[in-house]
Amino acid sequence: MVVKNRKATGGPVGAGSNVSSSGRIPQGLEGLYQSIEPHLEAIMPYLRAAVPIIESGVKKANGVYTKYIQPNWHDGLGDFCFAILLLFFGGQFALTILAWGAFQQAGGGMIKRAWKELNSEYVESMRKLQEDPEAKAMFDRNDDGEVSIGEVATAVSSVIGAKTPEEKQKARRMVGATMRCVDPNRLLDATTGFWAGIVAVIAALRSQLAACVSIGASIGQKGAEYAKVYLERPLYEKFPDYKEWVDAGLRAGCSLIGIMVSLFMARIVTAFNCAVKGAQRLAEMTVKAVHKAGYLPQVRDKGSKVQTLAMALTALGLWYQFSTGFSCPTLMKIALFPLLISENILTLIAAL
Repeated sequence: MVVKNRKATGGPVGAGSNVSSSGRIPQGLEGLYQSIEPHLEAIMPYLRAAVPIIESGVKKANGVYTKYIQPNWHDGLGDFCFAILLLFFGGQFALTILAWGAFQQAGGGMIKRAWKELNSEYVESMRKLQEDPEAKAMFDRNDDGEVSIGEVATAVSSVIGAKTPEEKQKARRMVGATMRCVDPNRLLDATTGFWAGIVAVIAALRSQLAACVSIGASIGQKGAEYAKVYLERPLYEKFPDYKEWVDAGLRAGCSLIGIMVSLFMARIVTAFNCAVKGAQRLAEMTVKAVHKAGYLPQVRDKGSKVQTLAMALTALGLWYQFSTGFSCPTLMKIALFPLLISENILTLIAAL
């Protein structure tokens, strides 16, 4: 049976829209875009304002690194800083150090290769963009003859807010110019490798947290059995109508305490492990520096005296970490702010 003269009841014809009792449900990419377009338009002013600020900040940071850090940086200084971090702040950055270890063992190679591919693709895409006259004319807003990443981000962001036919036509031209300068296969390979490495790091964090929760819950259940001997009778007398809740509360409370104790003990173990590794590195580096200066030639790099120095440094590092409650001084927090942000993010990821 053929139905003629049937009127559309929701949205333009061919937009892939259906009608239900609850209203129009967008279908396909066009419907999805229509549903998120108001939210994108709401945040676009903030993104446009943030792009030049981020670009300026990156340029300043790169200038500081090039002028002050890069000329004085070498592998020995990096090893020294890492040893100090392990020795005195290992407990503060337990998850960050764990993630770095997982990165080195499982996902490091994949992420490094993916980052190299992404960086290579970015350089190649920007080179093609500079050589494409049409793309250069569209993206070079300040007419300085060079297309910056900030100009590309600002131009692409304007695609979302296109409303008039002229703006939409320009948006399609921008998308086409961008697609001509990007190799999707290299981008896909790099993204896949990067994601695989990130998943390996997240898996290591989750396994660490899962082990702590499992051990803590087991300890808590045993603690609840002991607590019932002393607390069950007085609690039953005080809450005679809620005996089931008393039992559940004892179990939940003891499990929570056990998990917290397990997490704290894991931090202590991490702090001790980091202090041992940091002290060993620092002791060996100190002896090598002394040898290089021409002193104590009879002391071997891994002899008993070096081990004694490492043990003394370990005790000093552990004392400092315990005395500060696994925290950093205010000035160190400013210097180690990126690591603090990383630790908080990793804590959130591990808890999700």
